[in-house]
Amino acid sequence: MKEILKLNAISQSAVDVLGADYKLTDKPSAPAAVMLRSFSMHDYDLPQSVLAVARAGAGTNNIPSDAYAERGVVGLGAIGVLVGNNAVRLGMNVLGYDPYISIDSAWKLNHNIEKTENLDELFKKSDYITLHVPLLPATRGMINAETIAKMKDGVNIINLSRGELCVNADVVDAVKCGKIRSYVTDFAAPELLGVKGITVMPHLGASTDEAEDNCAVMAARELRDFIENGNITNSVNFPACSSPRAGVCRITVIHRNVKNVIKTITDVITGGGINIENFVSRSRGEYAYTIIDAAADIDAKLLDKIDCPDILRIRKI
Repeated sequence: MKEILKLNAISQSAVDVLGADYKLTDKPSAPAAVMLRSFSMHDYDLPQSVLAVARAGAGTNNIPSDAYAERGVVGLGAIGVLVGNNAVRLGMNVLGYDPYISIDSAWKLNHNIEKTENLDELFKKSDYITLHVPLLPATRGMINAETIAKMKDGVNIINLSRGELCVNADVVDAVKCGKIRSYVTDFAAPELLGVKGITVMPHLGASTDEAEDNCAVMAARELRDFIENGNITNSVNFPACSSPRAGVCRITVIHRNVKNVIKTITDVITGGGINIENFVSRSRGEYAYTIIDAAADIDAKLLDKIDCPDILRIRKI
């Protein structure tokens, strides 16, 4: 039985999805994965046995995703698609920007949504801007005096992702002078309160029974698929990469996105007289993920021959 460490109370729905082969517990001996909600993992001593961390919610700033990526832990977390599709149904012309959109999310996206190549283009054209991004060094303060100046006069901004995506002082100044017509957020801060044109709501959307159940189910499904099949869906630190099982043995490799790593892996496997029946590799920034289905079993001795410093984790499923 595989153990999954829970760092917060998790809906019973997750247990139902995981099934009898998994045990969701707060006192595991060697957990294969972690499930949590708001628990801060920045100073947490993560067990070496952990393959993935799943947050049953919509933010990952409580998880050190970059540090875990270096260890080969996958972060599994598509709100923007739902908002965009519903905006189209309301009769709006919708622009979208996401350099890391997954294939699954792209399939779900309404064909009327126009893809923009960069944020400057989106800022210039949009009357309403909604933010659906994690808080990362690259996104912190992305709405500031400089970017606001690129927007339409009278723009409306909705931030239900993370408060730190916006520089509040710059937003307040822009609202007071009329550059921003309205700013809506569920991240309260003293400087935002009592300002005409700024609406601050309680940050409670993820605390309903329905939301907790839905988040737990999604996190459990993605964790189980990764543990059992090596498929990555909705990761915050690695590319989306999945494939139906084929062959006898599956190898998954988390590695740096540099040349010759894939060649090193495939040379060892084929050099051992084993045919590769299926191969999928995807990259995202400095990291990449590869799935290999082989026609015969790959034993530990052959795996040990895959010697490359740019491989972070290799797993046989």
